[in-house]
Amino acid sequence: MTQAWDFVDAGILWQRGSTILDQQIDKLDLSTRTVNALCNWGCPFENGRRFHDPINTIAELIAYSETELLCVPNFGRKSLKEVKEFLVSHGLRLRGSP
Repeated sequence: MTQAWDFVDAGILWQRGSTILDQQIDKLDLSTRTVNALCNWGCPFENGRRFHDPINTIAELIAYSETELLCVPNFGRKSLKEVKEFLVSHGLRLRGSP
């Protein structure tokens, strides 16, 4: 099996299939409000089109910046703080974060 390596903009080298980055957001110890905001973002509109794909995994989450996440409906500063604390506890960070 070939191993594919990618650089995540957050500055972390990871291997596809990595257990932490492939974890589903809804399985993490995050508040229901935060999970719903991330997983339901981009749900189909009346015309069936999506403007954004929902954020389902940690790998998808860390590809976003703080500013981009704050544009997600029902995702505010408290949710952002919660996500950042979770990521820091696992040695990760959002794109563009120091």
